[in-house]
Amino acid sequence: MAEGDINQRVEVKSNDELGRLCSAFNKMNEKINLMDRERRQFVADASHELKSPLTSIKVLVQSLIGGAIDNKEIALEFLNDIDMEVDRLTDIVSNLLELTKLEGSYGIKVEIFDVDSIFKEIIKKLTPISKIKKVAIRYEGSSILMEGNKENILRAIYNIVENAIKY
Repeated sequence: MAEGDINQRVEVKSNDELGRLCSAFNKMNEKINLMDRERRQFVADASHELKSPLTSIKVLVQSLIGGAIDNKEIALEFLNDIDMEVDRLTDIVSNLLELTKLEGSYGIKVEIFDVDSIFKEIIKKLTPISKIKKVAIRYEGSSILMEGNKENILRAIYNIVENAIKY
């Protein structure tokens, strides 16, 4: 293990003090492996969460550079969308920092919100990408109140819709 191979196990040959020490070592090693897998998954999830708003910002900026900046109305709309995506990035980073502080305790913010507003916000954010991919987004919904973590629900639905557009 000292050389970096954390998949080591110690063979337990007795039930004396040394055997119990070997068993404790194996349990500790299992916990280290589990924590390492969870850390890797966390990094992968965090990277995916950060990639979505960055992709939206990139598309919006490229559209502005490509000529949309000449149309003041469209340019202002895109700048507002970029501002919202920066806010979204800030929220994601804040949530990541909050998660690191929780260290195993469960403290998810629960609120009542309208799911319809989430869908409309997602459609607005993903419309520039859908136009580039030549994919139409259609939503026929109504006001539905839900209790839960609004940001997590928004992220989950956003990822589903974004992946549907891309793939």
